[in-house]
Amino acid sequence: MIQYAPNFLGLTEIRTLVAKITGDEGRGHSLLPQELLVLGRNFGDAIVLRVGGNSAILAGFLQSKLGVGVIPGDVEPDIPYIHWITFTKGMRDAHKDMCAKAIIMAYLACNDFIEWQVQPHPPQPTPASGFTDFLQHGGFTNI
Repeated sequence: MIQYAPNFLGLTEIRTLVAKITGDEGRGHSLLPQELLVLGRNFGDAIVLRVGGNSAILAGFLQSKLGVGVIPGDVEPDIPYIHWITFTKGMRDAHKDMCAKAIIMAYLACNDFIEWQVQPHPPQPTPASGFTDFLQHGGFTNI
């Protein structure tokens, strides 16, 4: 389930956007075991999240896709949830759609619905052996 902390301006509207995107009430699904807490605190960047071992990967992904500052968070003793995401007031006010998308991605990530595979570097093209021979024997200079 997705829990929205009370008393943060803008979270009700963001929950409505999450509901429009996901087709539910913006609370996720009761069969998914991990809960996500949505907060409106300022922890130093537009979005700060903690979704388990993939927090840094998700933060990097969201930063590149949304174009705003996103960082992985540390354990916060006053947050009673393992998985959480928080947005600054400016982010909640100006970018509600981005907040909704980030919530959905965080919820999927903390429930292991995203398989973050490190992509291998593509193989570097190698010249055909005939071309290599041509280059090794002077190439165009011998013509």
